[in-house]
Amino acid sequence: MIKVYMNKRLCKLNRHDITSQLGDIHQIVAAPKFLCRSCARSSSDKNTLCKPAAIPSASTKLVSEGKKQRRSGTSNGMTDKGKKVAKRSEKKSKKALKKQKKVLKKLEKVLKQQQKLLKKHPALQVKFADVNQRISSVSERSLQRQIH
Repeated sequence: MIKVYMNKRLCKLNRHDITSQLGDIHQIVAAPKFLCRSCARSSSDKNTLCKPAAIPSASTKLVSEGKKQRRSGTSNGMTDKGKKVAKRSEKKSKKALKKQKKVLKKLEKVLKQQQKLLKKHPALQVKFADVNQRISSVSERSLQRQIH
């Protein structure tokens, strides 16, 4: 193994280190058994990766795929027409969801505006009452002057 790997993991190597030690790195990643969940690098030794996850062997994959095919009957469970219908319905549902979000956003905006106006309403009522009182007192004075 390379001396750099003792201090750094493959995930932490910079471009210069990788190019200078490419042969040694190739030996490590030739038959990968582990995959880094963080950066998706692969290696045969899990100590060279920061978040290693075991890669299942090819034979295990083939067995699991065979079981899946037996369960579903055929590898293509849906016909082309069924796929189109499913895709169309998915597209419609996405569109409806988007429209619903848009309407909800507008409603929230209206609600916010209404709450803002409700806060201002009492102050405006007081102001309106004062103005009405002044107008009525002015009109009373003018009537009294006209009478005298």
